[in-house]
Amino acid sequence: MSLYYKDQSMKTFSRPDFFCYNKIITEIKALKKCAEIEEAQVLNALKASKQRVGVLINFGEPSLFWKRYIF
Repeated sequence: MSLYYKDQSMKTFSRPDFFCYNKIITEIKALKKCAEIEEAQVLNALKASKQRVGVLINFGEPSLFWKRYIF
């Protein structure tokens, strides 16, 4: 996935956990509780890649946690 900074393409690339349908960045975690840093990771990935939709999924909590982000 290409990254952008100030509307210019960078030479580096990013590889999220999953990139679904060439639209959705999916980050998978296995933590007891998701904190703000995991949310920031998804939002930063959305901003840097110019994608609009991201999903954070955590399998480590007692019940499956997931949250959708729209940038």
